[in-house]
Amino acid sequence: MKLFKYIFSLIILFSTLTVDAQTISVRPNQDAQDIKLAQQYYKNGEYEKALAIYEKLYQDNLGNDYYYRNYLNTLVALKELDLAEKLINEQIGRNRNKPSYYVDLGNIYNQKENESAAKEQFDKATKLITTNKNEARNVANTFTQIEEYDYAIAVYEQARTASGRPEMFLYELANVYAKKGDFKNTVDKYLEYSKHFPKNVQIVKNYFQRNFKDDQQYDILQKQLYKRIQQEPDQILYPELLIWLFTQKKDFENAIIQVKALDKRFKEDGNRVYKLGQSAITETQYEAAAEAFDYVIEKGPGKYYIPARSEALRANKLKITEKPDYTQEDIDDLEVRYAEFIQEFGRNANSAATMRDYALLKAFYQYDLNEAINILDEVVAMPTASKGLKAQAKLDLGDFYLMKNEVWEAVLLYSQVDKAMKDDILGELARFKNAKLSYYNGDFEWSQTQLSVLKASTTELISNDAIDLSVFITDHLGLDTTNTTMEMYARADLLFVQNKIDKALATLDSIERIYPGHALSDDILLQRSKIEMKRRNHDKAISYLNDLLEDFSEEILADNAIFMLGEIHQFHKKDLKKAMEYYQTLILDHTGSLFTVEARKRFRKLRGDLLN
Repeated sequence: MKLFKYIFSLIILFSTLTVDAQTISVRPNQDAQDIKLAQQYYKNGEYEKALAIYEKLYQDNLGNDYYYRNYLNTLVALKELDLAEKLINEQIGRNRNKPSYYVDLGNIYNQKENESAAKEQFDKATKLITTNKNEARNVANTFTQIEEYDYAIAVYEQARTASGRPEMFLYELANVYAKKGDFKNTVDKYLEYSKHFPKNVQIVKNYFQRNFKDDQQYDILQKQLYKRIQQEPDQILYPELLIWLFTQKKDFENAIIQVKALDKRFKEDGNRVYKLGQSAITETQYEAAAEAFDYVIEKGPGKYYIPARSEALRANKLKITEKPDYTQEDIDDLEVRYAEFIQEFGRNANSAATMRDYALLKAFYQYDLNEAINILDEVVAMPTASKGLKAQAKLDLGDFYLMKNEVWEAVLLYSQVDKAMKDDILGELARFKNAKLSYYNGDFEWSQTQLSVLKASTTELISNDAIDLSVFITDHLGLDTTNTTMEMYARADLLFVQNKIDKALATLDSIERIYPGHALSDDILLQRSKIEMKRRNHDKAISYLNDLLEDFSEEILADNAIFMLGEIHQFHKKDLKKAMEYYQTLILDHTGSLFTVEARKRFRKLRGDLLN
């Protein structure tokens, strides 16, 4: 350990030699060229040559800190520790009140393995700290660099006491305690810093996100926050940080308890609770989200009353539809709630988002495309509905017309959104949908032309989907003398979208019967697994995906299969351990996959990491 500290100390001391001579104040009669030459010698490891120049410059400028520092560092590089000690003592003789000289001397004693002498000098440096903020920071930084953390802390504390300003150096103290590995004091100083500088609270959150990884560290922060909340009940910062901590841990139940208490204490309008409910939906915590929205609803009519009613519906819809065992009775009950909401609040801009959600329920879960289209037509016709919502409604309408096999209506709607939202994500999504329509129609070359532009999309999801479809077309187009098999497969794909499951399966069966062993065999297995997922037959979907991995482990769709298996086990089988195994396999064995980034996020989330 002493050898490590000795080497580390040398590195820290040498680093100051890189300062550009042009930035240093030197006497006018000094030759700046000598300084540059000495720096170059030192950089090249020619310390003897550098020493000759620095020694002369120091002797010509006795007392000048810049020349002293370079001369000292060169002596240390040559392991001339006795000469270095003599030099420091000379400098101390000229200015006995400069604490950095005693740190230099203590560092030399440490390198000589004379710990008691080093301690004596470090103590002297600490006692000399006054109200000079810059000097205190420089001395503390030097102590930190040589891993003398207790002395760095003592310097900061001495400066705070001398100045009578308890808010000074809290951030620096937190960082030193962190380097020391003292998490309790790290948290204490960061929280104190947040109280004095609330505008900088994000800096503190960023630290916790980067560095707090285990339950013990979470508990330290949580306990200190509870303690401070009790001691300073009027300080809003601490309950806000506690809520933030709970959301980072995905503990929305406790987060909602705290946020409701804040809302009551400060007589707020439900805004904070409403936003937390939205965050809970994003994190698939639907029960917690519903609780948050119900609280806002119970407050009665106000700014967030109607939005909370709408979001509560959405939370309930997601809670039901993402269950693998939902029933048609669940769907019908949900449909009644949507109808009651629209009847109560009318068909207007305030209820337009809920109307869109209602249309999606009608189309995808009750298979009533005509009613879904009627609802969205009303949204599109609303003069006060937002431009973005109307564009989303048109994209949905395009999907519904495609499901009805009215292809040209779909093309028209997608094109309208493309034109109206050209530089928006919705415009890119419209272009992708048109490109896929060309694929469904067997116009593969035109589809490729459209996809080539979308592959550069700034939106990762659209870019990945465009790349995926483009690669699929490239890999299979031209493998036969005709495009018949590709056209059949694209037709099966469209039938699947149109919910004509039996026809889609029959078409896939025809490909395998007429063209056994075709290059599309792995794609057919993947498509069959998607069909079974739509039927909510998860075990059969898993079986097809395992067949794909067994027979085509080296093919391009292996990573798709692994990612799907991870999703099924995470969201449907609720086997989080198995899901993590699949995500980890993808991360380690398929580094170039388009799914790797998302797999890594999900793996870390399941492991319990705090994410930015």
